[in-house]
Amino acid sequence: MKLEAVIDRFENDKAILIFKTDSEIVYFPKKLLPPKAREGDILSFSVKINKELTETSRLEIKKLIDELAQNSEELKRD
Repeated sequence: MKLEAVIDRFENDKAILIFKTDSEIVYFPKKLLPPKAREGDILSFSVKINKELTETSRLEIKKLIDELAQNSEELKRD
C-alpha cells in the first residue's frame, strides 16, 4: 500500500503529518524524516507486511512460551 502525507508543521522533535487519503493526523519523529524535509513537503510511504520477519518473530515467541511451560511443569514436580 502506498500512502502520501504532507508535512503540516513541526512541534519540538515531531513532524505533524496529514495523510491525503483521509486527512488523518500523525505525529512522526522528526529524526526519521529526510534531513532537508520542510513544511509543505509531500512524503510517500510504502507499507507492507514483512512475512519473513513476522514468521521468525512468531517462532521465537512460541519457543519462549514452550520454554516457560516446560519450566513451569518442572517447578510443579519439585
